[in-house]
Amino acid sequence: MGVFVFLPLVLPLTAWPIARLAEHHLHPRTATRLLTGVAAVMAVCSTVCLGLVMVVGTAQLPGNPLPDGWSDPEVRAAVPFDEVAGKAAIPALCAVLVVCGRSLWRHGRVRRGAHRALAGLRE
Repeated sequence: MGVFVFLPLVLPLTAWPIARLAEHHLHPRTATRLLTGVAAVMAVCSTVCLGLVMVVGTAQLPGNPLPDGWSDPEVRAAVPFDEVAGKAAIPALCAVLVVCGRSLWRHGRVRRGAHRALAGLRE
């Protein structure tokens, strides 16, 4: 398997050329929906990949409560530099979770503000 394990982490970098093509060749509404869907799928895949790399890479650390099957040599052999990648994935996954939480909080705040503004127009 080798370095292909990290492919979902690198794949979102291809979104830039896709966005440029969509901008020039599609209707704005269609391009927006397409890019939103592609971004959501890539974000989920990257986050799941990051979580799995973290689990496999940190399975050998002392005091880890993971099942023994997750630390098999065959599983660790699928991830190159599994200890380094696993330890590096922990802060990266924490950063992803913080950014997602912050985005959801901001989205809720903007949504509440929009509801308040629209409530004033109805009367």
